[in-house]
Amino acid sequence: MDSPKVSIVMSSYNHVRFVGQAIEHVLNQSFQDFEFIIGDDGSNDDTAAVIARYPDPRIIFTPHPCNRGPAAVTNESLRRCRGDYIARINSDDFWPLDKLHYQVEFLDAHQEYAAIFGDAIFVDEAGVPLETHPYAFAQPNRSRGAWLRHFFEFGNCLCHPTLMIRRSCFATLGHYNGSLRQLPDFDMWVRLVKQYAFYVSDRPLVSFRIVPGRNTSAPSPQNLARHFAEHFLIGSRFFDGVDRDLLREGFADLLVAPELASELHCDIEKAFLYFRPFADISPVYRIIGLQKLEALLASTSHSEVLKRDYAFDDLAFHRLSGTVDTFTKALKAGAAAISVGTRLPTRASRARHVI
Repeated sequence: MDSPKVSIVMSSYNHVRFVGQAIEHVLNQSFQDFEFIIGDDGSNDDTAAVIARYPDPRIIFTPHPCNRGPAAVTNESLRRCRGDYIARINSDDFWPLDKLHYQVEFLDAHQEYAAIFGDAIFVDEAGVPLETHPYAFAQPNRSRGAWLRHFFEFGNCLCHPTLMIRRSCFATLGHYNGSLRQLPDFDMWVRLVKQYAFYVSDRPLVSFRIVPGRNTSAPSPQNLARHFAEHFLIGSRFFDGVDRDLLREGFADLLVAPELASELHCDIEKAFLYFRPFADISPVYRIIGLQKLEALLASTSHSEVLKRDYAFDDLAFHRLSGTVDTFTKALKAGAAAISVGTRLPTRASRARHVI
């Protein structure tokens, strides 16, 4: 059997009212050379029954008996993909009918990009466009270093269900982290930009449904706590694998010694970056920074450079640790979001001084 050009991956969960529209907007695409891999994540409504009504031979449907989280189902579907390109869609969203055609044509013509994203139209439960919404997916295109900086300061800003990516990228990146519930896509984008360039189109490539209280980032005590916990986990490994060139490209103006004379200097500069004030996320980052600096001080080679070139030793670490708060400030900073029903806070400030 010939492989399709595109593999479309959808994980569904309790979207009985919306999943039919999502499927129909895939099947009616102007570009038709695709397979459609759907995994239902143990829905306890009739979502799986609705999906099973579609007889199209390109649909490969697996209903899972229990709920395990969308990343687990998505990863199983990714392992089954045969297409050159992979596209993602949520089971409560729907695409414009030329979405696949536009993105396939773009990636075929631009080998320098590993993936393409787009903007979104936000709609309510009935599919009616919303005048106001809590997300901002319209982004300018940036260099890899500038994207890394943007992710570090502001967090996620790419619309997952607009993604089309070369399947070959996953051999390098690995699959989604199933330990993350709210930010597995952001974790993937951080990994992506360390290896590949991508493009963000200004075209709306999905109708993104906002269902109050149902979206993953809807304000609640659990989602707020998980938001900061997952930023801590992603932040702890944010600079892993970032070489000196990429670090300078994105952060040269924030580095104490931007010449980065050695890999030791590169390690130290990465640790100091966590002490820049980044609004709500600062308490999380500063704890990560303390962990990094403690480890560097325990390394003979790093501690020598810290003392010689940064005037930073155990006593400086003691002074610094006395200024670092825990997650308490981050949680308090988001408490207003819960009380007024807005989205989780985003990082919006930056500073240019050292610690």
